[in-house]
Parts: sequence; C-alpha cells; structure tokens
Amino acid sequence: MSERYPFAQKGADNLRLNRECLARAEGINAPETDHNPPSKSSHGDKIHYTATYDWDEAAANYMSATTALQNVPNAEYYADAARRGLRVLTDGIDDEGFLPNYRYIGKPRKFDPEMLLAFGRGATQSNYTQPPLLALATLQTYRALKEHGKGAERFLNDTYPSLVRHYNYLDRELSNSETDKLQGIYHPHMTGRDSDPTFDHIKPLRIPRIGVRTPKQIDKANIAIDYGSILWHGIKLRRAGSDTKAWREVYWMNDVMMNCITQDNLNDMTTLAIEQGKAKDAEKFSERAKILGEQIIKKMWFSEARNGNGAFLGLNKNGRPINEVSISNLFPLTLHNLPEGHLESILTMMDTSFNTPYPLPSVATDSPNYDPYNVESWRLWRGSKWMITDWYITERGLWRQIERDDLSHRPDLIERCTDWAYRIADKSFEVVERHTPREHYNPITGEGQRKAVVNFGWSNLAYFMRRKND
Repeated sequence: MSERYPFAQKGADNLRLNRECLARAEGINAPETDHNPPSKSSHGDKIHYTATYDWDEAAANYMSATTALQNVPNAEYYADAARRGLRVLTDGIDDEGFLPNYRYIGKPRKFDPEMLLAFGRGATQSNYTQPPLLALATLQTYRALKEHGKGAERFLNDTYPSLVRHYNYLDRELSNSETDKLQGIYHPHMTGRDSDPTFDHIKPLRIPRIGVRTPKQIDKANIAIDYGSILWHGIKLRRAGSDTKAWREVYWMNDVMMNCITQDNLNDMTTLAIEQGKAKDAEKFSERAKILGEQIIKKMWFSEARNGNGAFLGLNKNGRPINEVSISNLFPLTLHNLPEGHLESILTMMDTSFNTPYPLPSVATDSPNYDPYNVESWRLWRGSKWMITDWYITERGLWRQIERDDLSHRPDLIERCTDWAYRIADKSFEVVERHTPREHYNPITGEGQRKAVVNFGWSNLAYFMRRKND
C-alpha cells in the first residue's frame, strides 16, 4: 500500500458499511447501486438520511477511488464502488444540466416539511444544487479504473456528457452575467453550509449572539427562528416561479467557497475533456477556470477588511461585501495564482481566528455567531469542525500553495502552510479515531456532535489527509 494515505482502506470500508445499511432500508440491492448515504442513525437500524446528497456522494466516490489508487488488496472493488456511486449521482442530472442538492432514491421520509412547503406536494428532490465536486470525483474514479479495474474509457464516455451539461448549467444559470462569471446562489443550502452565519442577513428575526457567552435561552429561540426563516425562504422561492431568473429576484449572493470549488472543478473538467479528446471543450473549460479565478481575486478581495489585514468576502446582490467570516473565506487557498500577500493574510486570519485545539472551526472564533458547542442544536455550520471543508482546504488548498514553484522565495509562507496542513490533518485523524466518523465535531474538545447521526460518510476524509508522521 502507498504510504501517502495509509488508512485509506479503513475509511473506504466505513463507507461500504454505511452504503449497505441505507440500501437495505430502501429495498435496493446494494451491490447494484452502492450509492452513499451520509450516515445511519444511532437508534438501531433506523436510517437518518434516506436520500443521495450531491457533494456527500461525490466525496464518498472520491474516497473509494483514492483507496484503489493506494494499491490496496482488492483495489478493483473500490474503483468499481466509485464508478457505481457516480452512476447513481449523475443519473440525477436532468436534460438542462441541473443536479439537485438531494433526491430520494427509495421512499421519502414520512414527514419532510421542506419537501411539502418549499418544493411542493409530491416532490422527491430539492430545487437547488450544491457545491460541484462532481468533476473532482469523476477524474479520480477514471484514474482508479484505468489502474485497477475495467471499463475506464466506457465509464468516462458515459459520464462526460452529463458533466458537460451540469457545468454548462452552472455557467448559464448561476453566473452573475455574461461578463461577470462569479457564481451566485439563490438559497443558502446551495453552499452545503446550511446555517452558516454568512446567511443570517436573510433571517431578520434572529436574536443577536455574543459568541460562547450567549445565554442558552437565546440560542434555543434562534433554533426555531432559523428553521422557520429558511422554510419561509423556500416558500418564497416556490411562489416566485420555476426558474433561476425568478429566484434571483428573491435572493442572490456570491459565496467565496462556492466560487472557489467551481473554479477548482473547472480545471478538472479541462483534464477530463483532454482525456476525451475534446480539444475545444478543454479550451472552453480552461478559459472559464482562468476567468473565474481572476474575478474571485479582483472582485471578492477587500484590502481594508479585517482592520486593514484584508480578506476575501462574500458579496450581496449589489456587489457589496458581507463582513461575516466563516470557513468559506479560507477557500481562495485553492487558487493556483493566489497573490502571496493574499496568502499571507489568509494564514494570519487562520492564526488569529481559526486557531482552535481541533481546527478548523466553521466560523471565525472572533465572530459573535461562533457556536463551537452546537448549542443551537440541529442548526449546522455555526462553529463546529466539518471534515469536508478541512480536507478541501488542506489537500486542495494548503498543499497546492506548498507545491507552488513561484513561492520558493517565501520559505516562511511555505513553512506556515505546512504547519497548518499537518496540524489540521493530525487533529482530524485524532477526532475520527477517538469519536468515530460523526457529522461534525467540537473544535475545542474534539468531541463528536449531533449524536443521533453515526458513521457519517465524508468524515472518513480524515483518513485521506497527509499527516506529519505518515
């Protein structure tokens, strides 16, 4: 086995168990579909999530494919598991290229208020998408099948057209305009960070917090206010019509993480197009990635933010910065051409505002909305540690900066990136080994949170980070 991810097989086997659990509950033959549920419930065999989720599934397939590439025993099984999982995910892409955040494969939940009120009676999927990790997962799966498995070319031939439709949909429907290629969102859940404080401005009834000293009564009240607000937002979208043009009138903003992940995956689409022999497609995706990367740096960077230290910030529909800082604001680390001054500012922000015993918290520690203990229970992304973002920032961000030839004259920045990368990886491994793959973790104590949910799929990404002593 490769020494790069020595525990990859353990993570992939955890995913295998959790996929089979959901498949049995839905009456689906697991070997035929092998799609990924995020988790099962701690209450016996009851399934907590009964749908396939966009970026959860992509992360799971990436892990399975990566495991195969570690030359583990039966590597072809893991490569094929990724292939089957991506088949299920891409089956959800419609003719226009839309891929829902989640869709029920088997029976829907008996009572799902969002489905009923926001999507309409009889709906079986959401009307918004999620961060587009599909190209990343597909490229890794293609590589795994080429090395360990069969049908790599057929897999890519079958999958590539759906991917093109999806990434064209994102460009067509979510770009600000023909010339402004920043990607917008019309629902906070499109980012996957459902209750991130970045979106509190659409919840005017929320009671202001004062960080960890916030009285519990306020947090308990905010749970109901937050949930009610997001349901009302979904109802307004449903009433507005059935297309993104109408939804833009209800709500529109540019999220830092969403744009950086899109830009990163456009580069992977370029590679996939080259593998398909589609030179024009490759040129198109490469140009889109280049333009989007440039516009992230030009339009989302504010040198006067954070007391003059500078920061990348989300933008409201008028292009004005949203000053809340969360894990999203660290994602420009994924940019290949990140200016060294901007990199230095991000690292300083990590040192001062994300420096917890078990990093990274999903909200800056100096934000009044920071809730590391998840007192606002069942409201997600308000301070807890999440493995998907920690993995992305580490493996697709910090290591990308470390490996840049044009930063060789700044060994201080390379050292800071390396220290952060190893620290995040080591602490992530520690919490998963100690508390099992949970949905999210306390960034101060490392304890697993949301106790009704166990064996949460993407938390196995802790086994796919480069650790200091591996």
